[in-house]
This record gives sequence, structure tokens and C-alpha cells, in this order.
Amino acid sequence: MLVNALDQLRSRQWDDFLQTLVLHPELASQPLPTDAGVPEVASGASHAGLLLHAALGPMCATGGRDGSDRRTPSSVIRALLDAHPAAASADDGSGRLPLHIASMWQAPSSSVALLLEACPEAAATEVASSGALPLHLCVQSMHLADARLLSEGVLALLIEAHPAALVVSCRPMLKVSSDVMSTPAQFAA
Repeated sequence: MLVNALDQLRSRQWDDFLQTLVLHPELASQPLPTDAGVPEVASGASHAGLLLHAALGPMCATGGRDGSDRRTPSSVIRALLDAHPAAASADDGSGRLPLHIASMWQAPSSSVALLLEACPEAAATEVASSGALPLHLCVQSMHLADARLLSEGVLALLIEAHPAALVVSCRPMLKVSSDVMSTPAQFAA
């Protein structure tokens, strides 16, 4: 059943996925096996995260070729958090929380806001392997994103949640400082 739910996410069958989750809310708390086809599973990881990680990750993050927004709707993120609130603070087997993944893969600001509401401390949580905070991952991924990232206010949400991230050095990726981003207001929607 878990693999079926993952396939529904992968194929963007949002209504079917939500129905499956209503019938089987326990799926939201089951770790995904490392052989489930979830991208970016670290070698040696004991699992590939939860459905929440998959819903925020690369297999659900791309836009359509026609410019349509094909990212996971925030209603799906809300349903996953309602079914398993602790998912917001669960790592993906590689030390990343859902907020790290959402920041890396340009999740909509409404989804980022839900994650921050469920686990505000995630904004100040570093990925153990790199020292990256969610804000660092968001900025690093901006070269891959289109303008919607800035217009949706994701940076403003992350800065508001953890302003110290502006001056924290992230080894070895980058350093975000106040001279790069002068004020959170300039990034607000």
C-alpha cells in the first residue's frame, strides 16, 4: 500500500493520494524503503524518509513544460502533516528534515509555511553533513528556480523564522550574509 501511495505522488494523482491517505493515515508514518525509487537517498541510509519527504522532493517538484505548476499542492502537505504531525521533524535517512527538502526543491510558500508552523525549530536545524540551514539550501537552489521562488516569499518566511541564518557560514556551500540579502521585506510577496 505504501508503494501505491508513493506511485500516486510520483504520477501527481493528488485526489487519489488524498483518498488513500484518508483510508490509510498510518501510511504517513511508515518509512519508505531505500529501494522505493526515491531520488537522493544517501548510500547506507536505513530508509528514504516518509511520504512527506517524497512529496516535497525532486519527483514532485518540477513544473510542467508548458509552464504549469506541477509541484505538490499544499493540501497534500497539510493532509500528510495532519495524518502524522511528527513527520515535520523526521529526518529522511540522510539528516534532512522536510523543511530542508522543501527549501532545496522550491516548494510553494504555502507548504513552507505549513512546515514552519508544524516544526518552527527546523529553520535553525543544520544538515549534519554540510552545516546547511534551510535558508542556505533555498539560496543555493535559486539558480535552478524561476522567479516564482522570490515572488512567493519563501525567502522571507525562512528569514523570519531564523534571522541568524543570514550570517551563519555554511560549510562548504556558501555564506549568506546581510550584504547578499539586505532585508526580508524585499523578498516578500
